[in-house]
Amino acid sequence: MRNSDNQDTNHAVVIVGWDDHFPKEYFIDPAQNDGAWICYNSNIGSQGYGYLSYETYFRDPVAFSVTDEYSDVLSYDCGTEIDSFLYYGEDDGVTLANVFDKPGTLSAVGVSSLLPEENITIEVYTDDFSKLLYSQDAFLEYSGYHTIKLDKPLEVDKYALAVRYTGPAPLESDSFGFKNTNDITFKSVIKKGQSYVLLGGKWKDLADNDAKELLQTDFTPKNACIKALYTN
Repeated sequence: MRNSDNQDTNHAVVIVGWDDHFPKEYFIDPAQNDGAWICYNSNIGSQGYGYLSYETYFRDPVAFSVTDEYSDVLSYDCGTEIDSFLYYGEDDGVTLANVFDKPGTLSAVGVSSLLPEENITIEVYTDDFSKLLYSQDAFLEYSGYHTIKLDKPLEVDKYALAVRYTGPAPLESDSFGFKNTNDITFKSVIKKGQSYVLLGGKWKDLADNDAKELLQTDFTPKNACIKALYTN
């Protein structure tokens, strides 16, 4: 049971619940008010549950949600890390896209954001990007993964799903894993015709050999981290 306003952080925990009536007197360090987050610290195993005062400083909080509302989730990436976000065109942001080939009802889009607040635009094109079929703005209230429901679910077949970011865009790198350990490392694979980035008004295939040079990244770019969610 801890309370701290120390802004030096070096570890992540998962918030699994809260208790608005947790007595302030129970904290090792005094708190001004009752209330605590119920947290789980994986470093301690089954005994890793504890309480952190609402007054405790959290740096870079990230929220995730789980749902069984959707029947299919289409994606090419296996994930991203904070150092593989794409910074390009600071004033105009970044636009990434995936081309998917599956008939059905597109009902939502899964995106990740590095910023605590961000405006994005979701766009659906024909698979050759020649015609815009759908567009919707969205506001992301926190960093992390988001499921954005479409205002009007769209019947699709083969199509391009694009996201225009006002900030850094989530792009899969060539490999990633747990830093400073040898536990697990993921090796990413990309194929032609899967993921694209908008450069100078033209769509560039991220599988092209010159993509890294054109984007001026210190990692080899792979797939765009954009997911298409279907309903039956």
